[in-house]
Amino acid sequence: MGSGSLAAMAVFESKYKEGLTRDEGIQLVAEAICSGFFNDLGSGSNVDICVITMGGKEYLRNHLQPNPRTYTSSKGYSFPKKTSQ
Repeated sequence: MGSGSLAAMAVFESKYKEGLTRDEGIQLVAEAICSGFFNDLGSGSNVDICVITMGGKEYLRNHLQPNPRTYTSSKGYSFPKKTSQ
């Protein structure tokens, strides 16, 4: 977790309980990730989840996209050198 971790951890700490089902766990993780990026300008905009069990792993790429990019420049983006300091 990165810069949105404080918001994400707040969701985990307030909503986690023993014995969650697989689907409840996925829902909790998705909510925590969304809380992280909606409350932090430096975070991303989609939810990827990895479910790890005794039997293996499953990647849920783009499980949710609650904040999709709606505009992209037709010209692309370019920045003059030495302007990002």
